Amino acid sequence: MQDATCLTDKRKYSGKESELWTPCIYDFFCRCTPILPVSTCTRPAPKNSAPWYTSRNSLKIEGDMYIEPGPNQFMYKIAETFDRKLINDPSRFTQKGDITGIYPDIVVILPNRQGVLVIENKPYGDGSTFDGNQGPGGAYVDFVKWLIRKGIHCEYLVIMPISWNAGYGDVVQLRKDLENDFGVLLLEDIFAAMSKHNFKYERVSENWRDFSDKGGDYA
Repeated sequence: MQDATCLTDKRKYSGKESELWTPCIYDFFCRCTPILPVSTCTRPAPKNSAPWYTSRNSLKIEGDMYIEPGPNQFMYKIAETFDRKLINDPSRFTQKGDITGIYPDIVVILPNRQGVLVIENKPYGDGSTFDGNQGPGGAYVDFVKWLIRKGIHCEYLVIMPISWNAGYGDVVQLRKDLENDFGVLLLEDIFAAMSKHNFKYERVSENWRDFSDKGGDYA
């Protein structure tokens, strides 16, 4: 087996985060509602010795799901679901601007008011980066903390391959910023779950299981 980047970085699949990989993963979540490990980093940046990730807990991805929703779409739904007056709340406006003006790849409102998942997809080992307000100190972090202050559990999750070296330092810092309200959904674990559920996606012909090896980077 190989790690996930051996699939996502293939020429025919690279550079297609929004039009291929995010819809593919979103479709899998909607159709299969998988239980996935949520991982966390084990070493401070810069990396010096493996393992760099370990399992924190498991999470069932279920509920109302939205792909690349605009702020109005998911904000109104969160406000309605949790019966909170969020839309006109002046605390959403800070010196940085409107912290709710984010554009996540996937938003999940968990059933029974369990909380909200804000998910960003970074599928490539070399080509993925945090854009603008997605990284440490950005609006995503502020948004998660804001919802929690409003009594709504929220987690910021990043989908990424285990060999995403360029983003490791930011992942470490996001963990420091949000503690257990930040986590990693490793693509290798998602691909293993896709294989387990016999998930098919017409634009990807390879066997998911062949690209689920986390190797010595995982404890």
